Amino acid sequence: MRFFRFALFWMLLAAGAGASAEPRLDRDYRLFDPPKPVSTGERIEVIEFFYYGCPYCFDLQPGLNAWLKRQPPDVALRRIPVYQDSWLPLIKLYYTLEAMGEVERLHGTVYEAVHIRNDDLRNEITMLDWAVLNGLDRRKFSETYDSGAVAEKVKQSRQMTRDYGITGTPRLVIDGRYLTSSAMTGSHLAQIPVLEELVAMARRERAAKK
Repeated sequence: MRFFRFALFWMLLAAGAGASAEPRLDRDYRLFDPPKPVSTGERIEVIEFFYYGCPYCFDLQPGLNAWLKRQPPDVALRRIPVYQDSWLPLIKLYYTLEAMGEVERLHGTVYEAVHIRNDDLRNEITMLDWAVLNGLDRRKFSETYDSGAVAEKVKQSRQMTRDYGITGTPRLVIDGRYLTSSAMTGSHLAQIPVLEELVAMARRERAAKK
Protein backbone atom coordinates (compact mmCIF):
# COMPACT_ATOMS: atom_id res chain seq x y z
CA MET A 1 0.00 0.00 0.00
CA ARG A 2 2.83 2.36 0.88
CA PHE A 3 4.56 1.58 -2.43
CA PHE A 4 1.32 2.31 -4.29
CA ARG A 5 0.92 5.70 -2.58
CA PHE A 6 4.51 6.70 -3.35
CA ALA A 7 4.18 5.48 -6.95
CA LEU A 8 0.98 7.48 -7.33
CA PHE A 9 2.72 10.54 -5.93
CA TRP A 10 5.52 10.40 -8.49
CA MET A 11 3.09 9.74 -11.34
CA LEU A 12 1.05 12.79 -10.41
CA LEU A 13 4.13 14.91 -9.86
CA ALA A 14 5.49 13.95 -13.27
CA ALA A 15 2.15 14.64 -14.90
CA GLY A 16 2.08 18.11 -13.39
CA ALA A 17 5.73 18.92 -13.98
CA GLY A 18 5.03 20.75 -17.18
CA ALA A 19 2.08 22.67 -15.81
CA SER A 20 2.65 26.13 -14.37
CA ALA A 21 -0.88 27.45 -13.93
CA GLU A 22 -1.05 30.56 -11.78
CA PRO A 23 -2.33 29.65 -8.30
CA ARG A 24 -5.77 31.04 -7.55
CA LEU A 25 -6.08 33.48 -4.66
CA ASP A 26 -8.47 32.23 -1.95
CA ARG A 27 -8.64 28.87 -3.72
CA ASP A 28 -5.08 27.53 -3.82
CA TYR A 29 -3.60 30.01 -1.38
CA ARG A 30 -4.41 32.98 0.79
CA LEU A 31 -2.55 36.17 1.55
CA PHE A 32 -1.18 37.54 4.78
CA ASP A 33 -1.80 41.27 4.66
CA PRO A 34 0.34 42.75 6.02
CA PRO A 35 2.98 40.10 5.38
CA LYS A 36 4.56 38.28 8.30
CA PRO A 37 8.23 39.03 9.04
CA VAL A 38 10.75 36.54 7.68
CA SER A 39 13.91 35.39 9.40
CA THR A 40 15.94 34.27 6.37
CA GLY A 41 17.25 37.62 5.15
CA GLU A 42 17.95 37.60 1.41
CA ARG A 43 16.60 34.08 0.99
CA ILE A 44 12.95 33.26 0.30
CA GLU A 45 11.50 31.71 3.43
CA VAL A 46 9.32 28.62 3.23
CA ILE A 47 7.83 27.54 6.57
CA GLU A 48 6.48 24.02 6.91
CA PHE A 49 4.01 23.90 9.78
CA PHE A 50 3.78 20.22 10.66
CA TYR A 51 3.04 17.58 13.27
CA TYR A 52 4.85 14.26 13.44
CA GLY A 53 1.59 12.46 14.15
CA CYS A 54 -0.12 13.87 11.04
CA PRO A 55 -0.41 11.28 8.22
CA TYR A 56 -0.74 14.05 5.63
CA CYS A 57 2.53 15.61 6.80
CA PHE A 58 4.15 12.19 6.45
CA ASP A 59 2.78 11.75 2.93
CA LEU A 60 3.99 15.23 1.97
CA GLN A 61 7.62 14.53 2.91
CA PRO A 62 8.84 12.76 -0.29
CA GLY A 63 7.56 15.55 -2.52
CA LEU A 64 8.71 18.34 -0.22
CA ASN A 65 12.18 16.83 0.12
CA ALA A 66 12.50 16.31 -3.63
CA TRP A 67 11.35 19.89 -4.23
CA LEU A 68 13.84 21.26 -1.71
CA LYS A 69 16.77 19.42 -3.30
CA ARG A 70 16.23 21.17 -6.62
CA GLN A 71 15.88 24.68 -5.19
CA PRO A 72 18.53 27.34 -5.78
CA PRO A 73 20.36 28.85 -2.80
CA ASP A 74 17.89 31.72 -2.51
CA VAL A 75 15.28 29.43 -0.84
CA ALA A 76 15.39 28.40 2.82
CA LEU A 77 13.07 25.93 4.56
CA ARG A 78 12.05 26.37 8.20
CA ARG A 79 10.16 23.65 10.05
CA ILE A 80 7.77 24.69 12.82
CA PRO A 81 5.87 22.02 14.76
CA VAL A 82 2.30 23.21 15.28
CA TYR A 83 1.36 23.70 18.91
CA GLN A 84 -1.45 21.85 20.64
CA ASP A 85 -1.28 20.78 24.27
CA SER A 86 -1.74 17.09 23.41
CA TRP A 87 1.06 17.30 20.81
CA LEU A 88 3.66 18.56 23.29
CA PRO A 89 5.86 15.41 23.49
CA LEU A 90 6.41 15.30 19.72
CA ILE A 91 6.95 19.06 19.59
CA LYS A 92 9.66 18.71 22.22
CA LEU A 93 11.10 15.74 20.32
CA TYR A 94 11.60 17.90 17.23
CA TYR A 95 13.26 20.71 19.16
CA THR A 96 15.44 18.23 21.06
CA LEU A 97 16.70 16.81 17.76
CA GLU A 98 17.24 20.35 16.48
CA ALA A 99 19.25 21.32 19.57
CA MET A 100 21.37 18.18 19.18
CA GLY A 101 22.01 18.82 15.49
CA GLU A 102 20.17 15.65 14.48
CA VAL A 103 17.12 16.89 12.58
CA GLU A 104 18.46 16.23 9.10
CA ARG A 105 19.50 12.71 10.01
CA LEU A 106 16.44 11.68 12.03
CA HIS A 107 13.49 13.82 10.89
CA GLY A 108 12.28 11.19 8.44
CA THR A 109 13.07 8.41 10.90
CA VAL A 110 10.61 9.92 13.40
CA TYR A 111 7.86 9.86 10.77
CA GLU A 112 8.65 6.23 9.96
CA ALA A 113 8.58 5.24 13.63
CA VAL A 114 5.18 6.87 14.11
CA HIS A 115 3.45 5.95 10.85
CA ILE A 116 5.07 2.69 9.74
CA ARG A 117 6.09 0.97 12.98
CA ASN A 118 3.33 2.59 15.08
CA ASP A 119 5.77 3.47 17.88
CA ASP A 120 4.10 5.64 20.50
CA LEU A 121 6.76 8.34 20.72
CA ARG A 122 4.42 10.43 22.84
CA ASN A 123 5.44 8.09 25.65
CA GLU A 124 8.72 9.43 26.99
CA ILE A 125 10.14 6.00 27.85
CA THR A 126 9.41 4.77 24.33
CA MET A 127 10.91 7.98 22.99
CA LEU A 128 14.10 7.53 25.01
CA ASP A 129 14.44 3.94 23.80
CA TRP A 130 13.95 5.16 20.22
CA ALA A 131 16.63 7.82 20.70
CA VAL A 132 19.18 5.30 21.98
CA LEU A 133 18.30 2.88 19.17
CA ASN A 134 19.14 5.69 16.73
CA GLY A 135 22.54 6.42 18.20
CA LEU A 136 21.77 9.21 20.67
CA ASP A 137 23.07 9.33 24.21
CA ARG A 138 20.18 8.67 26.61
CA ARG A 139 21.30 11.13 29.29
CA LYS A 140 22.11 13.93 26.86
CA PHE A 141 18.81 13.43 25.03
CA SER A 142 16.82 13.48 28.28
CA GLU A 143 18.60 16.59 29.57
CA THR A 144 18.09 18.40 26.27
CA TYR A 145 14.42 17.37 26.13
CA ASP A 146 13.83 18.92 29.57
CA SER A 147 16.06 21.96 28.99
CA GLY A 148 15.10 25.60 29.12
CA ALA A 149 16.22 26.02 25.51
CA VAL A 150 13.68 23.48 24.31
CA ALA A 151 10.99 25.00 26.54
CA GLU A 152 11.69 28.39 24.93
CA LYS A 153 11.34 26.87 21.46
CA VAL A 154 7.99 25.38 22.49
CA LYS A 155 6.84 28.87 23.50
CA GLN A 156 7.85 30.13 20.07
CA SER A 157 5.91 27.28 18.46
CA ARG A 158 2.81 28.24 20.43
CA GLN A 159 3.17 31.90 19.49
CA MET A 160 3.75 31.23 15.78
CA THR A 161 0.81 28.82 15.65
CA ARG A 162 -1.38 31.64 16.96
CA ASP A 163 0.19 34.44 14.93
CA TYR A 164 -0.19 32.55 11.64
CA GLY A 165 -3.67 31.23 12.48
CA ILE A 166 -2.62 27.62 11.90
CA THR A 167 -5.55 25.28 12.54
CA GLY A 168 -4.35 22.13 10.77
CA THR A 169 -1.38 20.43 9.19
CA PRO A 170 0.47 20.51 6.93
CA ARG A 171 0.55 24.22 6.10
CA LEU A 172 3.17 25.94 3.95
CA VAL A 173 3.89 29.66 4.29
CA ILE A 174 5.96 31.31 1.58
CA ASP A 175 8.00 34.42 2.38
CA GLY A 176 5.56 35.60 5.03
CA ARG A 177 3.10 36.42 2.30
CA TYR A 178 1.33 33.28 1.04
CA LEU A 179 -0.22 30.28 2.79
CA THR A 180 -1.25 27.07 1.08
CA SER A 181 -2.55 23.75 2.36
CA SER A 182 -3.79 20.43 1.08
CA ALA A 183 -7.29 21.51 2.09
CA MET A 184 -6.98 24.40 -0.37
CA THR A 185 -5.21 22.60 -3.22
CA GLY A 186 -7.34 19.44 -2.98
CA SER A 187 -4.58 17.07 -1.85
CA HIS A 188 -1.13 17.08 -0.30
CA LEU A 189 0.20 16.01 -3.72
CA ALA A 190 -1.11 19.20 -5.29
CA GLN A 191 0.63 21.39 -2.71
CA ILE A 192 4.02 21.00 -4.39
CA PRO A 193 3.17 22.61 -7.78
CA VAL A 194 1.40 25.43 -5.93
CA LEU A 195 4.41 25.85 -3.66
CA GLU A 196 6.63 26.03 -6.74
CA GLU A 197 4.56 28.84 -8.23
CA LEU A 198 4.25 30.77 -4.97
CA VAL A 199 8.03 30.72 -4.53
CA ALA A 200 8.34 32.05 -8.09
CA MET A 201 5.87 34.82 -7.24
CA ALA A 202 7.82 35.71 -4.11
CA ARG A 203 11.04 35.78 -6.13
CA ARG A 204 9.50 38.20 -8.64
CA GLU A 205 8.21 40.43 -5.84
CA ARG A 206 11.64 40.59 -4.24
CA ALA A 207 13.27 41.40 -7.59
CA ALA A 208 10.75 44.19 -8.23
CA LYS A 209 11.67 45.86 -4.93
CA LYS A 210 15.39 46.06 -5.76
